[in-house]
Amino acid sequence: MAEEQQQGSILHELADIKANLAVNTSQTDNIKTAISEIKTDIKEIKSDFVNRREFNEALASLREEIAPMKKFVYGLIGVVLLAVLGAIINLVIMNK
Repeated sequence: MAEEQQQGSILHELADIKANLAVNTSQTDNIKTAISEIKTDIKEIKSDFVNRREFNEALASLREEIAPMKKFVYGLIGVVLLAVLGAIINLVIMNK
C-alpha cells in the first residue's frame, strides 16, 4: 500500500514537472520572439537615426525659409495694433 502511494505521488510530481516544463518552454519561446522583435526595432531605429549635425542643419534651413514669412506676420500684426491704437486715441480725443 505504501509503495502504491509513493508511486502515485511520484507520478503526480512527474506530471507537475511536465506541466511546468511545458509552461517554461512556452515562456522561453515568447521571450525569444520578443527578443527578435526588439532586434528588428533596433535595426529600424539605427537606419532612421539622424545625427545632431544633420538635425541642426535641417533646423537652420527651415528657420531660413520661415524668416521672411515671420517678418511679414509681425509687420501685419503691428499694422493691425497700430490701427486699433489709432482708433482708441481718436475716440478719446473726440469725446473731449
